[in-house]
Amino acid sequence: MNSTDSVPRFIEPGDDQDEGLALPLYVSRQVDDETRRAQEARKRLLAAAVLQQQRTDALNNG
Repeated sequence: MNSTDSVPRFIEPGDDQDEGLALPLYVSRQVDDETRRAQEARKRLLAAAVLQQQRTDALNNG
C-alpha cells in the first residue's frame, strides 16, 4: 500500500477521470405542518386498513 492511497485526490472539471464519478443526489425539503399532518393521517389510515384486513382474514379463516 502506498502512502498516498489514503490521501483524497481532487478532480478538476474537465479532468479525464471525472467521467465516471456519478454521485447520488439527495434532496431534502422542509415539511410544513399541513403536509406533516397529511402524512401522519395517511399512516394512520394505512394502519387501520391493515388491521381491518387482518380482522377480515381471521373471521374468514376461522
